[in-house]
Amino acid sequence: MYVWLVLILVIVASILLAVGTIWFVNRVIGHSAGREYNSTLSPFVTTVALVYGALLGFTVVVAWEQFSSAEANVADEASTLATMYRQTVAMPAAGQQQMRDLVRKYTIAVKGPEWASQNDGAASDTARGAITEMYRVVGRQDPEGKSAINGEFLGQLTVLASQRNTRVLDAEPRIP
Repeated sequence: MYVWLVLILVIVASILLAVGTIWFVNRVIGHSAGREYNSTLSPFVTTVALVYGALLGFTVVVAWEQFSSAEANVADEASTLATMYRQTVAMPAAGQQQMRDLVRKYTIAVKGPEWASQNDGAASDTARGAITEMYRVVGRQDPEGKSAINGEFLGQLTVLASQRNTRVLDAEPRIP
């Protein structure tokens, strides 16, 4: 929604600037000026148009790259969550259900409140708490570090936390 609003504002501002410039030049120079002014203004207007077009092109490319990056990161985060949920099958029965509940809690928190407040740069405390609690549960399950699945799950959890941080940062507009 925000991107479309910015795009519409840029287009409207560009049109108003062009019309205003034409009106101003007609007022200042007037119709009495001969054709000799056209040859003087032509290189200037061409240069301004070229610079403006290049800046607009770079802005569009940067915005598109950021959008694509955010989209890929969200897909990666969802894939990591699915992998983590599948890995709970191999966990000891004591922590298996608790870990599944925490993965669901994180998913619901991200899908609901965090996704809705992402435009404001806000992150969900529920999602953050679910990640922290997952670290605690994995740490309690295998204090000696002998379980291979806990090590794999811990690695996926670290990736998930990193992807979440990247998604939250990508939600903020950063067009230079």
